[in-house]
Amino acid sequence: MRTSETIMEGLMREIEFLEDINLEEVSSWFEKIKHVAKILAPDILLDLPPKDINQLRNRIIIASDGSVYQKKFSSMCVILTSACTYSTEYGDLRLSQKFRPKTVFVHPYGSDIIASFYMKALEYFVTLDAVKECLEKRNPDLVLLDGTMTFPEDFSFDSAPQWIQKVYKDWLLKYANEFFEFCYENAIPVVSITKAPIANKFLNGIRKQLQDPINIKQEMNGLNSKELFISEWEKYLSTISEMALMKHLMWDKELLRTKTIEVSRALRLEIPIERLKGNVIGFYFKPIRTASPLFVEVPAWIIEANEKFRDILNILTNLCIYSPISGYPSYLYFAHKTGLLKRKFMNRVISVIHRAARQKFKENYSNLFSAAWRDYLE
Repeated sequence: MRTSETIMEGLMREIEFLEDINLEEVSSWFEKIKHVAKILAPDILLDLPPKDINQLRNRIIIASDGSVYQKKFSSMCVILTSACTYSTEYGDLRLSQKFRPKTVFVHPYGSDIIASFYMKALEYFVTLDAVKECLEKRNPDLVLLDGTMTFPEDFSFDSAPQWIQKVYKDWLLKYANEFFEFCYENAIPVVSITKAPIANKFLNGIRKQLQDPINIKQEMNGLNSKELFISEWEKYLSTISEMALMKHLMWDKELLRTKTIEVSRALRLEIPIERLKGNVIGFYFKPIRTASPLFVEVPAWIIEANEKFRDILNILTNLCIYSPISGYPSYLYFAHKTGLLKRKFMNRVISVIHRAARQKFKENYSNLFSAAWRDYLE
């Protein structure tokens, strides 16, 4: 390795060696993926129900999504976050949309994870409110959440600063536990959708079940490919991207899903939501040929009810097919667009906060709200 006289010279030298070094390594990853996919395909793939728009008629579907905007200053961070619901209409049953914004001032350190905690807590809060309103007339057919059900994955509470622990307990845990307890008691069919999963918890879930079986309803039993997860794990599955493998398995195909497996036990740390410990069933799902697979998570108590799970598959399949964004559930997309905090509007809100802060902090205002260093340097 040596230095370069210009940045362009250095970049061009890196490109020259790409094929020799980096791309060769990528090629070896892909060869592993092709090998694993050939063995796994007959073991884990199942067909989805055929498309049928009638499956969406006379349904009550509630979807929720959150949005967050941050403005970082040198001494603090302002977080503006919101969540909203979007739902279908059925006869004279028309659910009102639910919005819940939140503005907080936090330490600059850890502001990203704090913003995520507030946003997820608000999603649970507004969704529970919508479900309760719906139950006054009838049960919803499906409740859709954006993002993983096992959030936050690999968050270490004990090593987090006190202010992060407080938001985690007082907001995220409080509203997550309230929501899932209510869904369990009232048999609410709730599903979460992850667009781009990065944790290999599906593959790790299969491995965990083979090593330490639990008596829970899942479809990943009697695998012919179990040696991949035991003696050949380090050679193949520990070094490849799960999402890349699923894309290859389902490439140029449609109306496919994987078998189900419990995934919460596959995480490095135990998830904190009481009703979901050891009770999150996950599977990959691809209804559209040109779309990427989605990762779907469902509480185990829904899987136990065969008819309810088949109903969910029918609804999800057709929500993704008859959607403005092919392959993604239409109502989650509508919730996202409805509640999106747009930069131009949020900058105006920040201006209002500035005016209020000047009056409140007076001579200390400049210290607290001075621009972060990177704003000066850009």
